[in-house]
Amino acid sequence: MASEKGTAYDVGVTFSLFNDKISITPRYYNNRAENIAQGGAGMGSINNLVQRRKWDDPIVNNWNVRGYGAVWGLDSRSQSNDGYELEITGNPIRGLRISASYGTAQIIDFARNPHSKAYALSRAGELKTLLEDAGGQLDTANKPQYNGASVSFAPGLAIANPAITDAMLTAVALTDGTYGTTKSRNDSVNDYNNLWIALAANDALADGIGLSRKTVKLVTDYTFQTGKLKGFRAGFAASYVQRDRAGFYSGDVVTNSAYNSSLPPSTTNSPWVSSSTGLNVWTPRPFYVDALLGYTFRVHGYGPLDGHEVELQLNIKNLYNKYDVYYQDDGVALRAPNGDLTSFTRVATPSRVAAYSLPVNYEFSATLKF
Repeated sequence: MASEKGTAYDVGVTFSLFNDKISITPRYYNNRAENIAQGGAGMGSINNLVQRRKWDDPIVNNWNVRGYGAVWGLDSRSQSNDGYELEITGNPIRGLRISASYGTAQIIDFARNPHSKAYALSRAGELKTLLEDAGGQLDTANKPQYNGASVSFAPGLAIANPAITDAMLTAVALTDGTYGTTKSRNDSVNDYNNLWIALAANDALADGIGLSRKTVKLVTDYTFQTGKLKGFRAGFAASYVQRDRAGFYSGDVVTNSAYNSSLPPSTTNSPWVSSSTGLNVWTPRPFYVDALLGYTFRVHGYGPLDGHEVELQLNIKNLYNKYDVYYQDDGVALRAPNGDLTSFTRVATPSRVAAYSLPVNYEFSATLKF
C-alpha cells in the first residue's frame, strides 16, 4: 500500500472595527488525505476461513492443512475535510468583553478499500479449496445475495457438500476426546458467502460523511466600572455542538422488498435481509449554558492585608440543570426499533455510553492577590 499523503490549506482575513474595539475573522480551511490505513473489506471472513480445520482432521483447533496464513495487511481510504469559521472578539464598551465563534465542519470518506476485492478474487482458488476442505462446496449456478440482489463477481454460492454427511462429520474422533460437529462446516460456508457480501457492501458505499456539524460558542461578561456596583462582574458562556457520528448503519435486519411470499423461504428468498447502507448513525450533543458572578475589591484596614486585591467568583455549571447522556462517537449496536422485541427488524443505534451530564453545580473561589 502506498504511503499516506495529504494537502492542507486555510485562508482567513481579520477586520478591525470601531478603533480596534471589535475584531472579525472569517476563515476557510480544506484538508485532503489519501491512503489512510484501515482494515480491508471482508478480511475477517478470509481469516475465519483460513482458521477452519479440515473436516476430517482430528487435531482440535488446527488451522487449514494447506499452510495458508492469516491476512494481516491493511487496505485504505481517502478523506477530505473542509469548513468555515467566523470569530468575533472585542470590547465594544468599557467593561464589556465578548468572544463568539461559529464554525462548520464536514469530513467525507471516499475511495474506501480500493484493493480488497482484487485481493479476494486473486485468492478465489485458495478460498474454494479451504471451503471444500471444511466440508463445503461451491454452487456456481447461484451467488450470495446482498440487499436482495446477487453478488455478480462472487465465484458462486457456498453450500454444504452433500457427499460429506452429518454422520461423517460427527464420527471424527478429536484429540480432546470429543467428536466433530457440523458447526465448523456451516461456519465455513457462512465465512465464504459473507466475504463476497462484505465486498458487495463496500462497493455499494457512497462517499460517506464522516462528520457534518455546526458549532457555536459565546462567552461574554460585564464588569461595572462606577457606582455602588463597581467591581461587580456578571457573565455567561454558551456552547452548542450539533452532533457526533456514533457509527454506521451496517448489518441492519430490514424487510426484504423482493421477498415472494408464494415461495418457500430460502437463502435467496428471505423475508428479511441484511442491510449495510454505510450511512451515518448520528447522536445529538447537548446545549449548555454556564454563568458566573464575580466581585473584585481592595482590602482596607486589615493589617497585612491592607491594600491587597480580593477576587470572589461564583461559577454556575449547567445553569438550566439539563440531564443528558453522552454517547461515544465510535459505537453502535443492533437493537429493535422503539424497543419492540417482537419485531425481527434490528437497527444500528448508539450504544456506548461515555458519561452522564452533571446536574447544576456551583463552584465558589476566593483569590487574594499579593
